[in-house]
Amino acid sequence: MASNAVTTQDKQFPGDRTAPKSSLRLEQVYGYRSANCRSNLLLTENGELVYFSAAVAIVQNISEKDNGRQRFFLGHDDDIISSCLHPQKKIVATGQIGKDARICIWNSQENMKLESLLQGHTGGVGAMSFNSDADGEKLASVGIDGENTVKVWQWRRGKILATVSGHLERIFDICYFGDRVITCGVKHIRFWTLLGNTLQCKEGQFGKSEATTLLCIGHFGRTNEENICFTGAINGDIIIWKKNAIDKIIDGAHHSTIYSIDITSDGFLTSSKDGFVKEWTRDYVPTGQMCQIPCLMNDTHEITVCSVVSRNGYVVAGTRDCEIYGFELHGNAIPQLIIQGHHDTSLTALACHPLENIFVTGGDDCSLRFWNADKMSLITFYTMPYAPISPAPTIRSIAFSSDGGQFAVGYEDGSVEIYPTNLKPHSEVRVAPIGILRDRTDRTDRIQALAFSPNGRYLAVGCIDGHFDLYDVKNKFENLHSKPNSDSSSVTHIDWTDDDKYVQYSGESRKVFVVKASSLEILSETEAGKIHNWATFTSLRHAEVRGIWNKFAEKTDIVAIDGNNHLGVIAAGDEIGLIKLFRFPSEQKGAHFRKYVGHSSRIVDVRFLHDTSRLITIGSDDRTILQWNFRSESDSIALADARRMSVLPVSSRIGGDETVNLDEIDGTIEEAQLLESTQHGGAYLDSDSEDSDSDLSGGEIDSDIEKEKQINYDRTLYREDYQKIKKTAKKELAPGEKRKKQPDEGLTLDYVFGYRGYDCRDNVFWLKTNEIVYHVAALGIVLNTEQNTQKFYNYHTDDILCLAVSPDMSVVATGQIGRDPPIHVWDPVEMKTISILKGQHYRGICALGFSKSGKRLATVGLDDYHTIVIWDWKKGEKLASQRGHNDKIFCLRWNPHDEDRFVTVGVKHIKFWTQAGGGMTSKQGVFGKISGKTGKQNQMCVVFGKTVETCITGGSDGCIYIWNQTSLIRKTDAVHKGPLFTITNVPDKGYITGGKDGKVILWDLEFKKTIKTYEITNKYLDPTSRGKLTEDQTAIRAVALKGRIVIGTRGGEICEIEKDGRIRVAVQGHAEGEMWGLSTHPKKYEICTVSDDKTIRIWSLVDRRMLRFKTFPKLLRTCEYSQNGDLIAVGTKDGLKKNVLFQIFQKTKFFALGGFMILNEADLENSIDPVQHRNREVSDIKFSPDDRHVAVGTHDNFVDIYNVETRKRVGICTTNSSYITHIDWDRKGKLIMSNSGAKEQLFYEAPRGTRITSIKTTDIEHLDWFTWTGVLGLVCEGIWPPCSDITDVNSTDLTNDKKVLATGDDFGFVKLFDFPVKGKAAKFKRYTGHSAHVTRVRWTCDDSYLISIGGRDVAALVWKHEHRNTDIASSTVSKTTVNSVRATPSSTLASQPERPVSDDSDNTDSEEEGYDSDVQHDRNMDYNARILIKPVRTKDDKKEIRRPPTTTNRRPMHLKVKTTQQKVKDELALVKVALKSGLGLGLLSAMQRHSSTDDALDHDAKPRGRIVGLKLDHIHGYRGFDCRDNLFYLADNESIVYPAAGAGVIHHIRQGTQKFYLKHTDDIISMAVHSGKKERAVTTSSTLEEKGLVNNDN
Repeated sequence: MASNAVTTQDKQFPGDRTAPKSSLRLEQVYGYRSANCRSNLLLTENGELVYFSAAVAIVQNISEKDNGRQRFFLGHDDDIISSCLHPQKKIVATGQIGKDARICIWNSQENMKLESLLQGHTGGVGAMSFNSDADGEKLASVGIDGENTVKVWQWRRGKILATVSGHLERIFDICYFGDRVITCGVKHIRFWTLLGNTLQCKEGQFGKSEATTLLCIGHFGRTNEENICFTGAINGDIIIWKKNAIDKIIDGAHHSTIYSIDITSDGFLTSSKDGFVKEWTRDYVPTGQMCQIPCLMNDTHEITVCSVVSRNGYVVAGTRDCEIYGFELHGNAIPQLIIQGHHDTSLTALACHPLENIFVTGGDDCSLRFWNADKMSLITFYTMPYAPISPAPTIRSIAFSSDGGQFAVGYEDGSVEIYPTNLKPHSEVRVAPIGILRDRTDRTDRIQALAFSPNGRYLAVGCIDGHFDLYDVKNKFENLHSKPNSDSSSVTHIDWTDDDKYVQYSGESRKVFVVKASSLEILSETEAGKIHNWATFTSLRHAEVRGIWNKFAEKTDIVAIDGNNHLGVIAAGDEIGLIKLFRFPSEQKGAHFRKYVGHSSRIVDVRFLHDTSRLITIGSDDRTILQWNFRSESDSIALADARRMSVLPVSSRIGGDETVNLDEIDGTIEEAQLLESTQHGGAYLDSDSEDSDSDLSGGEIDSDIEKEKQINYDRTLYREDYQKIKKTAKKELAPGEKRKKQPDEGLTLDYVFGYRGYDCRDNVFWLKTNEIVYHVAALGIVLNTEQNTQKFYNYHTDDILCLAVSPDMSVVATGQIGRDPPIHVWDPVEMKTISILKGQHYRGICALGFSKSGKRLATVGLDDYHTIVIWDWKKGEKLASQRGHNDKIFCLRWNPHDEDRFVTVGVKHIKFWTQAGGGMTSKQGVFGKISGKTGKQNQMCVVFGKTVETCITGGSDGCIYIWNQTSLIRKTDAVHKGPLFTITNVPDKGYITGGKDGKVILWDLEFKKTIKTYEITNKYLDPTSRGKLTEDQTAIRAVALKGRIVIGTRGGEICEIEKDGRIRVAVQGHAEGEMWGLSTHPKKYEICTVSDDKTIRIWSLVDRRMLRFKTFPKLLRTCEYSQNGDLIAVGTKDGLKKNVLFQIFQKTKFFALGGFMILNEADLENSIDPVQHRNREVSDIKFSPDDRHVAVGTHDNFVDIYNVETRKRVGICTTNSSYITHIDWDRKGKLIMSNSGAKEQLFYEAPRGTRITSIKTTDIEHLDWFTWTGVLGLVCEGIWPPCSDITDVNSTDLTNDKKVLATGDDFGFVKLFDFPVKGKAAKFKRYTGHSAHVTRVRWTCDDSYLISIGGRDVAALVWKHEHRNTDIASSTVSKTTVNSVRATPSSTLASQPERPVSDDSDNTDSEEEGYDSDVQHDRNMDYNARILIKPVRTKDDKKEIRRPPTTTNRRPMHLKVKTTQQKVKDELALVKVALKSGLGLGLLSAMQRHSSTDDALDHDAKPRGRIVGLKLDHIHGYRGFDCRDNLFYLADNESIVYPAAGAGVIHHIRQGTQKFYLKHTDDIISMAVHSGKKERAVTTSSTLEEKGLVNNDN
């Protein structure tokens, strides 16, 4: 018996919501899953037994010397229902149920997960089989979905090789050897062959025999023999299969269903529903050796043996009664019970002995079983109730008396039996009950709860119907008849005080009743609240256990608890099978906890043993008992001590040169978990929750980190949605309507202002070309800082979130946002894609990194588990995948000293990873007491030290953390004020860190002193800098070194730092926030932008830099230059206390009007107090052509007109019914056009704002508009994508010559249309670069450039306008001349670029290129109209076949014939004539046949009687009416190959004979021939099926 000396937890206070420091470790599993399973016992090469129960896979040594000790694999989260063993007998695959049922492959010796196969099956994995080849690198699996899907995996890479619908009926078993897969099930067997990525099927032929259900498959691995396999049938027969037909049937092999087959060295074993295990030779002859398997509970009961396995003559058999027996087959030995558990439907009752480590369980199998927790074995069992009843009532509750001398059993029918405790073996005489409590006829429902009082005087009984009874034990169980209030419902929990005075009961309702035992009086809530001396805490309504309840709602998923005041913990079980540990007492709701997996269904009960050394939990539907070893905080400290001593360097261990201070070791549960994880190969990694924070401790929360943790990258609209919408474009066209043509002119991306630093880090790197690579929006950018030129990688479709460079600085990898986000690996010199990796992540990629050699790439996803995937990026193959962490991961770095190791850091964690084969293992870093009083901190960045075991991380507290292996060995004081965001190493010299405080610090190799500190402020700005910092002490988000330091900041700047501290801004953009304001200067190559970062910025397109900026206290939403360029009007998003600012800054005279600001363009100077006019954001501003007035549109639905000179509002446009989106003036300044969110296009007279209704829609395009930025009207009808709304196109701008309209939309596209854009679905040229909605597009003064800005991507893109036939230098505009303006340092306005290629994939129509009926015929072919959903065609599938046109009216078809060598011209001509004239090749061959051929047609040789088979002899026909390039010569120069219907035909021209490839299932519509010289010709053809198959034929 275990010792009773368990250290009590430190005294807890009721408000402490932290998780406890104690822990649980799974010690023993009582149970075996046999329901609905078969062939689920495995014997490894070490003779260990592998089986499963609930969500636990168990490895048990069944030798006597090891006493049946168990090890566990806990990688599943739902019921395991299938398993199989690798040919090498070490690796196990287990499959579970669930919506996304996973397959886990793990090493049975170390319990280490090698691979998780996800996104494969739905519903569950019914059966699996490794390929029987020696390497076993492939795995076949069967799902239990509606189609019983069969999949073949290359499991080490997590790659699906083939997927096929298995059968409409249930598949019970699968077998995989060579390239053959065999499945069997309900009245069928199928033989599959893996060809490429397709499984081709041959149906098993039962012949004259009636089809029967087959349960299991056996084979001897002789793949070259015709006898493929043998199967066990539901009628007890063994059926031997030859090819795909029955060769032989062994009738009556068993008297009932054969469930399992096990192959031995000399033959095979079978097990059956008749209870026998039989041995057979390889010639299918019984050896005479058989064994009948007994039953623990009833020897007369018929036993079903559902699984059998053997090794070296020792046989293990599993029964439907959840029992496993072992025996020697050839020694006539009696089967010995190895494993036992409850069976039938559910497990319902648990009680622990008050004085010994013994517990009892009961359930629907009507058995009462007593277990010894110390010996981990069954003591005895009873079949209940004592008096046989049919049907027997199931057991629902059990309770021991206070001295353990008696126990009570409650039944489904409302009765209670009292027994003396008798723990003698079952073979001895059973003791009768000493009492049966059923003295009330109205109690007929189940007994839910039983509880003896601590002093043994009373027995409390709770019923599901709400009845509660007290029995006087001392007075022969007299019923005291306590009655509850009418509000009561089912009684589920009963607790007594330690003095027997009061009893509390509660149930599913919120009511709690406290009864005074002596008087049966129910106490008031006030009186009950004063009682605290409860002996037990099993009710969920105790004040001491409020922490289990949801913090913000009166609900909890917990159904059973056991609070232990001595241990200071609450053990709890919930609805989904999780075991949780809370602190006790826990009086504040929403307490943190530790969680453990193992069960797969609702937890019925949890109980500590009497000495509190163990916790027992039972699951309802999984019928499994789990025994957990409880480890107190002191146990954890001891384990942590041992662990620390095992990982410290030799010189640091006790007895070495130095001593270690063991007081610095943090005695947290995590350290004990990690130690055990190391010992057991990671078996417990998925078992526990992460450590929780205390509400009463911890450092200050950093706003930047909190914002980054909470940012949501989900999109309502993704770029790929555009393609779905585009397909409907033509459907909206009226019959005969043509699409508006696209413009001749185009755009090329010239420069980008912007860098994404506000939510990304470690994303600026040097390349070996001395260029800088970084990202913004959907662009990867390579910047030459000397020439200020950029190159663009423009193949992403959404925001790039992370970037990494290979160790040799020659390859770049970038990851983006998306439903299925891709990772692009590309060449930064050629700007070409090398590899695209996708299919493994969801939402986005937040971190990635190259391995030491650069051959592997690790990526971290933004899914809920932050999944980590390792890729062989050159091959595009996944090598391994694993859940990363529940909280966000900020950074991933590979170990530069070890190709297989890397580290991830994130929210209050660091994990050390090792790639092992096709999987990964991880160990969580131990912070210990070295971390200080604040405990764990967010780890923001990581870099490795000089040795393989050393790494350095930067914390959110500004400290540097130094790690050895997985332990924190040193922590520096806060070197940065605020988070330390980035760190990099300087080889053999030291490290560089950057933090939120705007400092870059150089360190020595030991982090003991700083070499130099750089402050990133404008004070140290170099005169040659291309811009200014918009804020001093801006946060440093990235740092890299190559000759000089380059940094990326949160404010959107990339800066170079010289050794003397001079700072040079290389490129910059706006900081975080949406950017909606853009205007181009009317006379210069300058632009103005404003955004939610509260700044207005002026940019030079000539110098490619920011000229000046100003910061305001409020968010800015729109801006506009005046026509003379002296003023800039700026609108705000919101006002001060809901006021809208209107401030005029003109030289030294300025004051406020309402809704916007007018600034002096030259100095962007000062503001004055705001005045109230409008309360909502300004959406558009436009100056009149003469600059006398300015129109301001707001989300208040008004357009206000102001006189700029008098500074007064002179007009209001009031008739818009929704918010204003766009404003435009006519050239005379007398007319204003507005667009609104209600799709209104209204006109007003300026300056009074009187609405004009006389303008017709057809007249709008004929008016002389000074600007056109609106999106509505007939002239803009074609810019709208199908199924779009008013918000999908955000901005337009028309060139000065009114020929080209540019648009920006919510898909991130910049488009060019030919103006006016009349008619729906006009053609366009489309350009990508932005990652989200494009908010504004504006042409420069002479239309030489188009500027576009993104909403959330903080990027301003400069597009060069490539004219069709116009020289830029000769173009003139009314606003200004541009002869002296240079567009770029390397090119002048006189350059003549090539015409850009349109990105519109649908830019050609038949009416533009001429009409050809054959081409139109092919385009209109709808193959989907005749796809066969079922393999058998019915009469309804037949369609009316149109009579082909006559030969005279039909245009001849031109057929291209490809030859491998020069052919005889007359033969080829003859073939062509036959095909073109409509004659079949069969007729052609008939003309050439010899007379002997006719002799072969013997009409008397017709088959007599029943036709048993047909053989295809000749095909007349060739598919040429809708196909091309499908006629080929083969290598023999004598035969041609072509398709006809669903057949591939090889036709010998001279002989007129044919051969056929008949494995397609529908029309062949394409064909190709391999022309390799070293092998025979290979033909590839594809069909019309929904999942088009490609078949290869030799």
